Amino acid sequence: MAKLPRLFSQTTLVAILVGSALFLDACSCQDDLDPLWTFEDPDEFEPDAAVVHDLWEEEEEELEEIDEEDWDWAFPDEEIEPDPPEWDETEWQVEVIDDGIPRTFADNDRTSVIVDREGTVWLGYHRCDDPQCTDPMLVVGHRRANSQNWNWENIESHTGLFGLQAIHADEPLVIYLDGVNRELKAASRESNGRWLIEALPVDDASRFDGFDVSRDRARFYVSHAFSDRNDIEFFTYNTAANNPFWRRLQPLNSASSAAYERGLRGGNQLNFFLVHRDTVSGFRLSEYDLGTNEWTRSTQAFPAAISSLLVRQNGEICTAGPSTGDILVTCGTFDNPFQRRDYLLGRDVYYLSSMIEARDETLFVAFHDSQNQDLYVSRQAPGEEWSREYVHDGETFGISTAVDHRDHLLMTFYYCDASSCAIHLVERTP
Repeated sequence: MAKLPRLFSQTTLVAILVGSALFLDACSCQDDLDPLWTFEDPDEFEPDAAVVHDLWEEEEEELEEIDEEDWDWAFPDEEIEPDPPEWDETEWQVEVIDDGIPRTFADNDRTSVIVDREGTVWLGYHRCDDPQCTDPMLVVGHRRANSQNWNWENIESHTGLFGLQAIHADEPLVIYLDGVNRELKAASRESNGRWLIEALPVDDASRFDGFDVSRDRARFYVSHAFSDRNDIEFFTYNTAANNPFWRRLQPLNSASSAAYERGLRGGNQLNFFLVHRDTVSGFRLSEYDLGTNEWTRSTQAFPAAISSLLVRQNGEICTAGPSTGDILVTCGTFDNPFQRRDYLLGRDVYYLSSMIEARDETLFVAFHDSQNQDLYVSRQAPGEEWSREYVHDGETFGISTAVDHRDHLLMTFYYCDASSCAIHLVERTP
C-alpha cells in the first residue's frame, strides 16, 4: 500500500517496502522502501494527545460463524444507489485536493483512498503548511455519498508510510509508522469523530520497515516486516467481538516484505494471504488460517514482480505487477495461480500499480507508463476482454484505487509539474 521512494534505485526500493491501502488502497506489506501516507482534520476538532497509549492483551478470541453470502463487508450498501449509471454513460473528472507540495517531499510520499459501506469516500495524505514541508501533518478527509464537500481531520505530525482501511461506516482505521518513537501505530476513528491512537506491540520499529493493512468481514489484518531481518509479524482486530482487542498471530519467519502497493489481503473465510519473499526465491504467496492459528501453505515462486494482490469474490487470486517490457496480470487458484496471464500495455511500466474489483466483478488495474509516467487504467468486465484507457498525462505516481457507491472507480495520486506537485482525485461521474 505504499509508494516506494523514487529517489532510490529499483534494488534499494525492493529492500525498503502501501494501499494496500492504501492502503495501504492503498498500502500492504510494502516493499522494503520508504513510502509515505497522510491525512488531516476539521478546524473544530483536534485529537487529544492523552488518547495516545499502548493497548495489548494476549488471549484467545472466539471466531464468529461464517455467512457464505456475507462478502458485502467489502463494499458499500447497494441500496445507496441501486441503479448506478453504466460505465459508458460516465466520464473521467479530475479534482485537485491539494497543491503546492514540494517535489522533494512528494517524491517519497503517497495517498490512500477507500470507500465505506455508506458510500463515504475517505482520503488520506500528508498536508504541508510551508514551502519546505518541514512539519507534515497526516490528515484524513471524508466526503459523503452524492456530496462535493470535504471535511478534514488531523491524525498527528508524521512522515513516512501509512495505510487506510474501513469496515464500519464512519470508522476508518489508519496504520502508520512513527519513526521518532519507533512504533507502529493504529489510529481508529470512533463514530463521534474522535480518533483513538494506540501503539501495536512491535519491538523497535524502524521508519524503513514495511507493513500493510487489510480487512474482510469484521476483521482488520496488519502485517509488519522488519527492514533489518527476515521476519514478519501479524495482528488482527475483530470488530464484531464483545471486547475487541489487537491479537498477535503467528509470525512468518525467513520472509521479507515484497509487494510494491498491496500484498496483504483478507480471504473472507477466516483466513488471509500475504505476498512475500523468502530467503531463496522471488515473490511467493502464503496463506494463514485463523481457525488453526498457523500458516498452512505456500505457492511456487511467481514469474514476475508483484505490485498488488487481490482476492476476488469468486475465490480467484489475482496479482498485477511489472514484467519485462509490460505489466502482467495473473489470475487463478491458490494451487494454480497462473491459470490466466494477461499483458496490458506492451511496453515498460513503473513498478507501482493498483488492482481492485467492483461489486459486479469488474476488474480494474491502474498503472503508470515508465517513460512519461502517464496514468492508464485497464478494465475487464465479466466475460469480456481487457480494455485500456488513457486517464492522465504528465508525471503521475503513488496511485491508490477504490470503488465508490456507484460501483465505479476512483483514484488518487500525485501529479508533478516542475518542482511543485498536487494531489488529484480522478473518478468516473455521470
